[in-house]
Amino acid sequence: MEDVTWLVDLLISEGAEYAEVRHHRSVDFGVVMKNGSPEPPAYSEALGVGVRVRYEGALAFASTNLLSRGNLKETGQRALKAARAMARVSSSVGFSREKVNRAKWEVECKQVPTEVDAATVIELLKDIDSAITSTKGAVFPKRLLVFGESIEEKDYVNSEGAALNSTIPRVEGYFVITA
Repeated sequence: MEDVTWLVDLLISEGAEYAEVRHHRSVDFGVVMKNGSPEPPAYSEALGVGVRVRYEGALAFASTNLLSRGNLKETGQRALKAARAMARVSSSVGFSREKVNRAKWEVECKQVPTEVDAATVIELLKDIDSAITSTKGAVFPKRLLVFGESIEEKDYVNSEGAALNSTIPRVEGYFVITA
């Protein structure tokens, strides 16, 4: 995502005492196998931006998944407008005095989880299902095998100078087996 400190600066210039912008993006891939039959692989992407502002002690929040510069500005101004409306009727919200941090972290992986070929995952699940069903002396009439992968990216900036960025890959698998 592009640097959004311009939005934080804009909200401060328009009267906010404090402003923060948080961008979150998640890309997911999953395969499900029911009783030895694979379902179509599922791919999804979710993303959005949240803006929080404080005006005369009142906090407000607005969010969007439309990331054009104009829409981000509109979202920030909507949060500021809501905080102004709440300032007259709410008690003042304070923040703790913590050290401002700037950090970037990511988990490096040999292969990006969401780029694993679906056919490879399906073959893996078929091999696991075959190992389960070939067990001697037991019958497994219901088997659900699930394999999922995701990449989660988060960016955060605020008017106090904090800037955080993270990229976290995840791989998960679980089985539900009836014997």
